[in-house]
Amino acid sequence: MSLKHGIRNIQKRIKGFFKSEDYSSFPPPPDFAVRDDGFKKALLFFYDKLKKSENFAFSRWGDGEMAILKGDAIDILKKEHGEFKYDPCEESDKFYRDKMKEAFRFKAANYFIGIGCPCCVGADAFEWMKNKSEQTEAQLTWANLFVNANYDYFKKNFINGVFRERKIVLVCNARALPGDLPFSCEKVFRVSRNSWKDDYSLIDEIGRWIKQDNVKDRIFLFCAGPLSNMLVHQLYSKEPENTYIDTGSVLDTFMGLGATRDYLRGGFTSRKICTWDADLQKKKIFFCYGPAYGRKEMLKETVKYNAMYFPKAKVKIATNDNGIKGLKIRGLEVEIKKFVSNQGHQLGCLNALISSVKMALAEGEGDIIIFAHEDCRIQGIGLLTQAIDNINNGYDIVVRNWITGEYKEKHYGYDSYFVFDTVIMNYAAAKRIFEGLYIFKNKEDFKYRFAEEFFTGLIKKAIPLEKIYAIDYHHSTWHDTELGFYHIPSRIESSEWQWNKNNYNELYKRKNRNFYIVLIVSLSAFPLMGYMVFKILEYRI
Repeated sequence: MSLKHGIRNIQKRIKGFFKSEDYSSFPPPPDFAVRDDGFKKALLFFYDKLKKSENFAFSRWGDGEMAILKGDAIDILKKEHGEFKYDPCEESDKFYRDKMKEAFRFKAANYFIGIGCPCCVGADAFEWMKNKSEQTEAQLTWANLFVNANYDYFKKNFINGVFRERKIVLVCNARALPGDLPFSCEKVFRVSRNSWKDDYSLIDEIGRWIKQDNVKDRIFLFCAGPLSNMLVHQLYSKEPENTYIDTGSVLDTFMGLGATRDYLRGGFTSRKICTWDADLQKKKIFFCYGPAYGRKEMLKETVKYNAMYFPKAKVKIATNDNGIKGLKIRGLEVEIKKFVSNQGHQLGCLNALISSVKMALAEGEGDIIIFAHEDCRIQGIGLLTQAIDNINNGYDIVVRNWITGEYKEKHYGYDSYFVFDTVIMNYAAAKRIFEGLYIFKNKEDFKYRFAEEFFTGLIKKAIPLEKIYAIDYHHSTWHDTELGFYHIPSRIESSEWQWNKNNYNELYKRKNRNFYIVLIVSLSAFPLMGYMVFKILEYRI
């Protein structure tokens, strides 16, 4: 190889590398106004209390606090600006751990406990915290309530909103600069690292100040690790005429402590809508991806991004790109196979679907298979959860159905067809459909006009229509989708061509509602019974 040819080859590789990276790294944040999820509703619950000046206490319990409760050693003194250490072999730590347990199990009408959610700490840890707290469901909420996809609203309406309207008392790190906060503080108390032990006396100090100065209707904000839990408990139990909130890291960037968490840096978690469904995390879920030709980094980020919601899911990647075979993603169980060399976009996508699903089927058992291209990231977990619920409730597949409309002639005369940029399947149904299929090794073997034509025929042949939950759409296939994903666009499109979300809250209700109406009408000949059924089913709708 000549030097000139070698240089050109290197230039080509460099150009190809940067071309493969040319994409929008993150979807835009979920639209808070459109969202209809429990994570949002819980945040608004506390916002309403603050606006009405109703006093309450909110104590957050993450994985670090859970370690103390369980009696597991933890040392994060070197993390960020110095956090805490718990040693079960240290006799003096027993006193503080007992105080933590008292705070965790304390009960009062307006005392709320935030615990780690199933998608963040896992179903087992979530249920352990839920049971050990001995709290009613009404007193439990998310430990992450102020962060992740809720943070922007919290910043705008709490930090830059209601906190400016009320008198604030702050407990924060000794290195913090509270003078830079967008709201003023009536009083500031400082803590050092390992404050849950070293600054425990602060509880009495603040308590005395409240009594001596007859402090009422203040909002106390605690940024002090596990000490915050004890402060919330012990102050509220004695002086309930104030509001006590464990705010954690949400004020760090304002107080000069830096972007200490991923959501503060605008990372993956800033888009995450945390969930409360432990049963969902117990499902054996497979995420299948491909083909990702020339998109290694996009694939890697997508797999990591979607794993925020399903950290226990097994990942199967089928690719036509040699450079992806050695991809490693820490903390995830990932299997990668190359099916054939690149046969073009249409066959690449179809072969990735067939090959990756068959990789999941090779495991022998499972509950749910989710196939997604490398440019499809979870954006609306509420929609995706509802789609999975439909699988759990008897459907074999949930898929989007493109209505061609005025583009009918461009799509070979089809009125509609199923798309598979993302598709959700029952594991047993996927086995019936895909187990006997083979990939298309050559373009000449593919006798169809486009990949969706083959896919649509395959699904309709293998699954009865009443087992197919098809969502009709006539808008851009990219951007936000009805299955709860964001399909990263490869070109600029008019916003008018994107999904307007007017039917957001009706997508997974309409078929069940129609079913209920049939039942009601059929029973109308028996007035009393018909009335009873109507009242029961009306509630379920």
